[in-house]
Amino acid sequence: GALSHMAIDSLNGQTELRKLNLAGNRTIDDEACKKIAAYLPRLQSLNLYGTSVSDKGLIYLLDLQELRSLHVFDTKVTWNGANEFRAKMESISGNDDLEITVGHGTPPLGSIKHGAFLRATYQKNVDLGRLDPNYIDRYPEVKAEVGNKKYEEDLKNEITEPILKEEDDEIP
Repeated sequence: GALSHMAIDSLNGQTELRKLNLAGNRTIDDEACKKIAAYLPRLQSLNLYGTSVSDKGLIYLLDLQELRSLHVFDTKVTWNGANEFRAKMESISGNDDLEITVGHGTPPLGSIKHGAFLRATYQKNVDLGRLDPNYIDRYPEVKAEVGNKKYEEDLKNEITEPILKEEDDEIP
């Protein structure tokens, strides 16, 4: 049978619980979110797929400072509501590592921390000459190209000839 927000009361005292999957329980609503936040302060992953949770329910989850993964696909949560929630989590608790999956043709809200890491990695590769940031603009025909032969060749070469060589390794 379906699990209601009343059953969440049985989780009271489980303060070390890290993951909770309530997917497919339409009786789980915003009131359940209030209890989840109160009972499970160390929660890191919460799956609310297919529940009746709305943007209002997310407000209750702001106390879950360790939350890293939230799935709200097929709920009443809007993409804008999820995006605002993620921003509040970062400003209130410094949680910049939260990923939210909303669904319905919307992009996932990736971790801000992970996004910053990807940008830094991209910039480092541009600075090292491994990437040309204007490549697509100069060669628009590659946009539709399935494979990038140059990239594949560079990867093979990097295995045998590292791009970054230690200065001490050079033989005079």
